[in-house]
Amino acid sequence: MRQMKKMNWREQRALAEQHARQPIVGDYWHEMFIPVCVVIEVVAGFVLICKDIIECDDGKWTWDLNVLTFMHGEDFYAWLHYGRIDGCWADVEPKGHPWVCNYVKALPRERVFPGWMEDMEEYDA
Repeated sequence: MRQMKKMNWREQRALAEQHARQPIVGDYWHEMFIPVCVVIEVVAGFVLICKDIIECDDGKWTWDLNVLTFMHGEDFYAWLHYGRIDGCWADVEPKGHPWVCNYVKALPRERVFPGWMEDMEEYDA
């Protein structure tokens, strides 16, 4: 099992800020180790994430890869931030779940990005 690097509060806060602004495929976001999302893809300023989980046996979980969320990078950044104070409300483990991305990359693009070009054009307008 992969171990997270130990860091202090300021280092974790800076890392979360960096990855909220520039997400990387495989980033695992959590709040007190409760899953928040995993970054599946970053395309032309847009971010594809999975936020939903499926409960498994013995208190374990996995991502529900049938439910993906597509949002503009600025919306992703805003979603992870507190409203009135600085900082992210979640912590990030960079590239913490790369296996999810490998699974989704094997799917047909139409399945992963249904109508994604239309969504991107809407933001360009």
